[in-house]
Amino acid sequence: MKQTTAKSETNKEYIKKEPRKLFRSMDFVSNNFLADEKAAGKDFQMYFNIYQQLGLAWEYLGQQCKHWDGYKKTREKHEVCRICGKVKVVSCQELFTALSNSAPRLCVISDAGVQDTDATQRYRYHAEGWPVGSRSTSGSETRSCVTTRTDGTIEIEVVPNQTGAYLRVTTD
Repeated sequence: MKQTTAKSETNKEYIKKEPRKLFRSMDFVSNNFLADEKAAGKDFQMYFNIYQQLGLAWEYLGQQCKHWDGYKKTREKHEVCRICGKVKVVSCQELFTALSNSAPRLCVISDAGVQDTDATQRYRYHAEGWPVGSRSTSGSETRSCVTTRTDGTIEIEVVPNQTGAYLRVTTD
């Protein structure tokens, strides 16, 4: 019994320490390489990919966080975890209400293996739509929602163009 407690305490300390280092790294990449309006091409893409990988690491750590220290209120009145920074959202409707001035273009739902078959119906009305290409048919259509359950692997690629960065979304 004592080993389990010691192990969970070590994990808690690790989860409390790592996000701080991760946030510093994300800030460094963002402030030094992505904030430059002249940044473009391969360098921009490389640093953007690094930032994305750091974001995935944050998500991974956030999934392990049990929010031991509770939540704190931000200036915008959102509740965020004191450890991992995850925003406590009561419902997706609350999230879409918060985004009302800038509706998302595309909802991406990771629901492979989940039996919740009405997720697409609930979320697609909140998005404006985005061109989604199909690797199997080589076609493209404007979609409001993509799901891993029905679309398989979803790839989102940032492609620099004349007006800035552009997202290219493709599915199986």
